[in-house]
Amino acid sequence: MKKLKRNLLIIFVIVGNLLFSQQNETKNFQLKWKDNVNFSINKNLKIKTSLVEGNFIDENLNPSFSEMWEVANGAELTSYFIKNIVFEILTKNSTDLININHIPTKLNLEFNIVKSRNKTFAVLNLTPFLKEGIIIKKIVSFDLEYNLEASKKNRYAKNSTVKNSVLASGDWYKFAIDTSGVYKLDRDFMESLGIDVKSINPKNIQIYGNGGQMLPFKNSDFRFDGLQENAIYVKGEDDNNFDSDDYVLFYAKGPHTWKNIESGNLNEIEHQFNIFSDESYYFITIAGSQGKRIIDNTQILASANQQIATFHDYTFFEKDDVNLFAIGQQWFGDSFSIENIHKYSLPFNNIDSSEDIIVRVRGVAESSIASQMQVKVNNHPLFTVNLPANGGLTKAVANKNSGALQLTGNSVNIEITYNNNGNPSAKAYLDYIEVLGKKKLIASGKQFSFRNFDITNTSGVFEYVIENSSNINWIWNVADAQNPKNILNESTGSNFTFKING
Repeated sequence: MKKLKRNLLIIFVIVGNLLFSQQNETKNFQLKWKDNVNFSINKNLKIKTSLVEGNFIDENLNPSFSEMWEVANGAELTSYFIKNIVFEILTKNSTDLININHIPTKLNLEFNIVKSRNKTFAVLNLTPFLKEGIIIKKIVSFDLEYNLEASKKNRYAKNSTVKNSVLASGDWYKFAIDTSGVYKLDRDFMESLGIDVKSINPKNIQIYGNGGQMLPFKNSDFRFDGLQENAIYVKGEDDNNFDSDDYVLFYAKGPHTWKNIESGNLNEIEHQFNIFSDESYYFITIAGSQGKRIIDNTQILASANQQIATFHDYTFFEKDDVNLFAIGQQWFGDSFSIENIHKYSLPFNNIDSSEDIIVRVRGVAESSIASQMQVKVNNHPLFTVNLPANGGLTKAVANKNSGALQLTGNSVNIEITYNNNGNPSAKAYLDYIEVLGKKKLIASGKQFSFRNFDITNTSGVFEYVIENSSNINWIWNVADAQNPKNILNESTGSNFTFKING
């Protein structure tokens, strides 16, 4: 009898796990619309619009719809689809209340499972409109069917999370950097932070930091679970003293970063300007044990299939001074309202004249008629950024364009002329300029980062060849920013060479 009870218990546990590991749910949504609502953007801007009850408007000043509800803790989304959608065609009076230029032609839906503290939530975001030709339809109801399963981690173990920050104990010293690169921390700098360098063992110096790029807006995107220790180099630590000529070298990531680098396509790469901070912060502590140190990269003994003497690089110019109408996350820089011509010179050393340089410009205009930004590069007319007229709820329109050309030298000179087409009340602002292209691998005595996208999707062994090896002290592989590796010179000549696997 006891044996039978034990078997029944095992069966109940298995059935319970099966029930939790796969859940099929259907949720019905009824959108309660309110028309001709007076909505205050700020004290200077009020609009009349339609809203879904309990919701607000998006960055295009159109009604949005979102809802969040709690689901089984640790659940993961396996599939979902929307069905039984009921639409209502908008009248002419209703379409005047929305920005029809930003109505999608297919259903725009995001559905994710996110975690907050010890709970798990389903989050639905939906654009409640659809455009079919000249007809605009709004959604009044629909069903969402979705499947959840228990996370494998949650089936067998508790989530591993940071309970206490590393900053909770010990003495910590904070400092800021504003650009990605290798930084040198000498004795004077350490003392300026308040560290008693005479009494420390330099082997125990530790630096923590995750870089200063903006945290992702989506909870589902990767982020570090707590501060990470960074591998560093400490000169002169072997004698257990931090002497006057000793120093620390470490790689730090600045506040601004680049997106879509993994694509390996220059046309897809774009910068991300940190709108919240101009600095990244790092932390030093003198621990009770040895810190993480940079190690040498494993050398490749196989012969190279191809030599690489050029690399792809990118730079940008952006100033965040103006927020139109004091709403949203978009900020702009130089004004073209009074002075309609601005000139810029972006450093871009050792340009490879055999390859195209891409120049990309984004601007915004607040004008009742269409206008343009005309872009010249090195006195050569390259492209025009067309800025359509604003109207209805659209108070300003932003647009971007790009062009490519071959250049020589060490800089890219850009002239932007704004043509308001005779509208004296038009206002225009520059958002940013990006320059992307290929450079020659020449060491000039200043640090620089490099990579070559031509070998991204190619197999084999590739050998980088950098001219002027006498100007090179270090080359680090910083693909993993928290764990750089030192690359050794494989040449005895005037060039610095090393191999990588493609």
